[in-house]
Amino acid sequence: MTVRPRTVVFDMDGTLLDTEAIAIRSWVAAFAEHGIEIDRTVALCTIGCDPPAARAAYRKLLGDAPDYLAIQVRCGEIFHQTAEREGIPLKRGARQILSLLRREGVRLGLATSTRRASAEPELLELGLHDLFEIRVYGDEVSERKPSPEIYLEAVRRLGLLPSPEIWAVEDSANGIRSAKTAGLSVAWVPDLQNMPPEIRALADITSPHLDQLASHFELA
Repeated sequence: MTVRPRTVVFDMDGTLLDTEAIAIRSWVAAFAEHGIEIDRTVALCTIGCDPPAARAAYRKLLGDAPDYLAIQVRCGEIFHQTAEREGIPLKRGARQILSLLRREGVRLGLATSTRRASAEPELLELGLHDLFEIRVYGDEVSERKPSPEIYLEAVRRLGLLPSPEIWAVEDSANGIRSAKTAGLSVAWVPDLQNMPPEIRALADITSPHLDQLASHFELA
């Protein structure tokens, strides 16, 4: 399937920024500091989740004993320490696909569940901030993904109505659900999460990496 998009809204973490691997390491380390050993498979369950949903996921898997809020706070501290020390890498092809879409006159938006205070400095440091016409952050909506609210708000800020002609680029199950429920088409670029077949089926396009997305978008 190939299409010629006019508007594309990108997710950030795991899609444009290679942050999910750092997040997984941070969860494992934070739990370990509280005397609980988990492996990365368990930590993968929180990809694309907002903080309450992440706590609920861990409680479902591990029970009610741990202080999940304290662990979550510590996870955030470890994540930011790691990001400052190692930097946050871009996903393969991220800058190239954004620049190519801009040159082709495609309108670009960002819809990320990450708070503005955390996401905006990362975008500025990596030189991506001004590539987007509009940006919607997780603390600017009342419900995060998989609720469709963040994509509906992105479309509203672009002055458009929800339509399959608007594309979302996502890596997570929650992100795909969010965009599809909002009435958008979805290009899925897999990251770390093992995607259930029913979620894979929701994606209109699947591209192994961002640098191969251009051929699906008739930009190559």
